[in-house]
Amino acid sequence: MAIKIQTEKVIQRGVALRKVIKLEALSNNDLPKEYEDGAPYCYLCPSGELYVNNGRYTHYVCLSTYEESRFQEILVDLEACGKRLQKINTAIRELEKVWHGAETFII
Repeated sequence: MAIKIQTEKVIQRGVALRKVIKLEALSNNDLPKEYEDGAPYCYLCPSGELYVNNGRYTHYVCLSTYEESRFQEILVDLEACGKRLQKINTAIRELEKVWHGAETFII
């Protein structure tokens, strides 16, 4: 599943802003353990906020309004999270090709 952020462009006091009106992403329980054990990573919290750990600091993306420059920083973090998850999922698919069957050990 892709991370989806639906926004609305607004202007407040002459400043261009992004109002986040909808967030969609996988929850922590739906992500591979390896993904959570490193950085960058993100997941959707039960509260509906998006938790983001970019390796330098952690932050939350909420249904809130952000200045465009800050929103672009958030997108950079989320893109890095997505690329890392894609790499981990590719490795898991490769492992699934070879790790199957049953074994018996007699000691």
